[in-house]
Amino acid sequence: MEENPTGRRTEMPFIQQMTQQQMLNHCMMYLDTSSGMSTGQRRMPEPTPEQHLELCCMQLGNIEEMCRCEAIKMMMNQQGWTQQQMGRMMGMAQNLPGKCNLKPEMCQMRAVWF
Repeated sequence: MEENPTGRRTEMPFIQQMTQQQMLNHCMMYLDTSSGMSTGQRRMPEPTPEQHLELCCMQLGNIEEMCRCEAIKMMMNQQGWTQQQMGRMMGMAQNLPGKCNLKPEMCQMRAVWF
């Protein structure tokens, strides 16, 4: 991975660093487990929603403030939810930074369906 000593670029560096569903995987698991819509992909003992939230906050904290909402939107767009599920999840996802005491406290989320 390429390192940037200043940590700033004109383009969005987080996109280059994000691999499919890995950057915010705990945020995704938090939304799944706390909404009651868990996909049940794993049968191992699952961490609690609170544990996922704590790890999610660490992951969000590693993303530059100006990129956080875009990263959350990208995470949401990678999911294959129904429209009803997406509406519920987006309500929770837009408040993730605030739950983590990060800025911005709320992300404007808009579903994209064609």
